[in-house]
Amino acid sequence: MQRFIGAILTCALLSAGCTTFRGAPDAPFKSDVIEAAFLTSGADLQTFLTTADEGGRNAFIYKQLALVDIRYEDFVTRLNTSRNGTQVVHEVLAVGLGLAGTLVNSAIAKTNYAATATFLQAGDTSVDKTVFYEKTIPALVASMGAGRNALRLEIAKGLNEPIGSYAPSTALRDLLSYSRAGTLLGAIQYAQATATLAADSSAKELRQLDVCTDDEMAIKRRLTSSLAKSHKPSTDFRVLQNVATSINLPSAGDVESLRNAIQERIRVATCADRRTLKEQFEAHGLLLPVDQPATKAETPSPDSAAPAAETAQAPAPVEEISIAKTQSVPVP
Repeated sequence: MQRFIGAILTCALLSAGCTTFRGAPDAPFKSDVIEAAFLTSGADLQTFLTTADEGGRNAFIYKQLALVDIRYEDFVTRLNTSRNGTQVVHEVLAVGLGLAGTLVNSAIAKTNYAATATFLQAGDTSVDKTVFYEKTIPALVASMGAGRNALRLEIAKGLNEPIGSYAPSTALRDLLSYSRAGTLLGAIQYAQATATLAADSSAKELRQLDVCTDDEMAIKRRLTSSLAKSHKPSTDFRVLQNVATSINLPSAGDVESLRNAIQERIRVATCADRRTLKEQFEAHGLLLPVDQPATKAETPSPDSAAPAAETAQAPAPVEEISIAKTQSVPVP
C-alpha cells in the first residue's frame, strides 16, 4: 500500500512538472547569446569612461541598453512562470495527499497525510498573499515598465548631446538606474514616487480651492444684477468705462462690449476679488441698491389695459336737445 501511495505522489509531482505553462513564445535568440555578445570587460568600461568620442560613447550605451532589456524580459517571463508553476505543484500534491489519506487504513497515517496536505495548502496561500498577493505581479510589471520608459527617454536625450553635456560617467549612472528600474524594488519605489507626486498635486489644488462664504456669493449675484439693462447706470457708457478702467479692463467702443467684459470679470473673480469689484461698482454708481431688485422693462398688464379699451370703445356722449312742448289743440 505504501508503495502504491508513493507511486501516486510521484505521478502527482511529475504531472505537476508537466503542467507549468510558460505563457509566451520562445525568444528569437537565447539570452545567453546576448550575454556573451554584450558583456563588458573592465578594459571596455575604462575605455568608455575616458572616451571623448560621441560615437564610441553611444555605441557602448546601445550595447548596455540591449543587455539590460534582454535580462529584463527574461526576468519578467520567469516571474510570471514561477508563480503559476508553484501553485500547480502545491495543488496537485494536496490532491495526491488527500487521495492517499482515503486509501490507508491507519488513523495515524490518515492524520499525517491530512496534516501535510493542509500544510501545503497553507503554504501556497501564504506565498500567494505575502509575495504575489493575487494580481500584484501585473501591477508591478506595469510599474517597472513605466519607470524604465521614463529613464530610457532621458538616456535617449543624452545620446543626442555632446560629450561635454552628457559625459560617460553620467551615462553610466543612468544605465544603472535603468537596470534598477526593472526590479520589483524599483517598481515599488516608482509607484511610491508617482503616488506621492499625485498626492502633493491634489493637496495643492485643495489648498488653492476657492470656497466662498454666503456673503461673497450674494455679492456676485448683486454684481451680476447691477449689469441688467433695466438698471439705468448699466446703459451709461461713461459709467461702464470708468468701472472697466478701475478693474484694469481694456476699453471698448460700445456699451454692450463693456458690459460683457465686466460680466466675464465677475465670473472668473475669486471670492476676495468680488469685494473689490463691489467697491468699484459702488464708487462709480453702478452697484444696484440692495432694496432695488433688477426688473424687466415695465409693460402694461392686461388688467390695466382693459379699462382703456373700454373707454375707447364707449360711444361719445350725445348732447341733449330740448324740444319745446306744443300745446295740444282739442279736436271739435
